[in-house]
Amino acid sequence: MAHPAVAAFSRAGAVTALPREEFIAQAWSIIGRKVHKADLLGNIYIAAQRSVGLPVTTDSPAISMFRLMLEQYLTLGRLREQIAVQAEARFGGQF
Repeated sequence: MAHPAVAAFSRAGAVTALPREEFIAQAWSIIGRKVHKADLLGNIYIAAQRSVGLPVTTDSPAISMFRLMLEQYLTLGRLREQIAVQAEARFGGQF
């Protein structure tokens, strides 16, 4: 199951409906462990402001499909992280 904020911010209008700082605070836990997380979220906010996409409603089929793809991407990211942890535990940085 994807983080609830993924569904909440699956379209540019949902991102820019909030002030930049509030978007960053609400989306903070989506990103995971990143050194420059605030910069990344700030860049996402700027990209949403510049979006030329067609406005769509939150319940549209296009957004449903986009959310499904986001959930799959997040699942793959979690699996990759698990594999990396297992490899580190097993090989201890030998490579």
